[in-house]
Amino acid sequence: MANLGLGTRIKLAIPVYKSKLEEAWAIELEKLRAAGELFLWRYEAMGLRIGPDCVWWPDFVGIRRDGQLVVYEVKGRRRDDGMAKLRVAAQQWPELRIYLVTRDGGRRGTWKVEQVVPHGMAWPPGRLER
Repeated sequence: MANLGLGTRIKLAIPVYKSKLEEAWAIELEKLRAAGELFLWRYEAMGLRIGPDCVWWPDFVGIRRDGQLVVYEVKGRRRDDGMAKLRVAAQQWPELRIYLVTRDGGRRGTWKVEQVVPHGMAWPPGRLER
């Protein structure tokens, strides 16, 4: 709790990350924010309904300086079930830029950030792949 004076106290929200990989990506996002590429970012800030009984909570949501809403899902490795959710979300929410973030080579490896697009669809929506 922080005391702001006059009896006002607020609880400071410091995220608790589910993995060290997510924590490391948060540091990278903060670097992007400091460099001016991101306006802001948040951890598990919103859920996206992708099915009748399925809500997907992306790991990170951000707003780029150009106003584009971006979503980052951090994975230690690719799994079919996780990729299926990303593809469904990309199809249902084409106005979002959804990225899968992995790290090659362990803790000191390089980040790999790839945009997830629905099958047969290119960015921007409405333009078909040839």
